[in-house]
Amino acid sequence: MYTVPAMSSKRPSDASTPPGVVIDHAADVLTFTLDNPGHGNEVTGAMLDDMLVELRKEATNPRSRVLRIRARGNVFCTGRERAGLTLAAIRRESARLIKFKVALRSSPLISVAEVQGDALGFGFGLAIVCDFALVADHASLAFPEMRSAWPPSPSCPISANTCFPASHFPLFSSVSLSTRIARNKLV
Repeated sequence: MYTVPAMSSKRPSDASTPPGVVIDHAADVLTFTLDNPGHGNEVTGAMLDDMLVELRKEATNPRSRVLRIRARGNVFCTGRERAGLTLAAIRRESARLIKFKVALRSSPLISVAEVQGDALGFGFGLAIVCDFALVADHASLAFPEMRSAWPPSPSCPISANTCFPASHFPLFSSVSLSTRIARNKLV
């Protein structure tokens, strides 16, 4: 993990635009910009679906070499939408998350998370599964759901199998990590 003094989101979100993800292709760079700042850039099911469609397009017809994942506003991502109210709906949400993360990890794109602010829960998991994470010095990184003894299950299996040696599992706790502490644990 690399830390940088400050990163900003250039263009503020238009209040009339519904929350979502802005997907942009420029030369050989594909960019996903989380654009739900009114809700801490919480990722919705529709946002996941849009990003998954683009990752699948890139897998079948490559146009890009790099994937940038960034966000508008003061935080990177403070979690995900939890719309499932039944066991079946919760399982569908988890399956969608896993499909997205598998597509991201198996993509030939070099993925870079540009974490300009706090990355909590799903946001921290998203930064973890990218090939590189550029994290602002002031950002906090945490799985707050662990305070209630709820493991971030859609994140753990993917990150455990693709990112972390066993020594990094203490990161899966409810404690918010400063970038200084995270850097010492991840590097």
